[in-house]
Amino acid sequence: MRPERLYYLFTALVRLGPTVTVTAYVPFLLSLGLSLGEVGLVNAVFWAVVMLAEVPTGMLADGRGRAWSLKIGAFIQLVGIALYVTATGLYSAMFAEAMLGIGAAFLS
Repeated sequence: MRPERLYYLFTALVRLGPTVTVTAYVPFLLSLGLSLGEVGLVNAVFWAVVMLAEVPTGMLADGRGRAWSLKIGAFIQLVGIALYVTATGLYSAMFAEAMLGIGAAFLS
């Protein structure tokens, strides 16, 4: 497979994942016993980590290359998803969101 087609497939799958999970996001967090305020806090952690990690991950990507950054970002997001599967409360959900945020920063 040509690199361009592989990149387009990878990008499509990366974009498809969040669109599939967005409908189950809040009900899942509520099933963990979180309040709506805590759901907002978990989401805020994600965006704060993305903003804080954007420059350092960009510097690493500039030094190592785009392909390396995509591989690391996908791996870190995989770890974040695995952590979400095992989440039991607020702090584990926040940690999973932080991992997802770092992975998103590598992918951007």
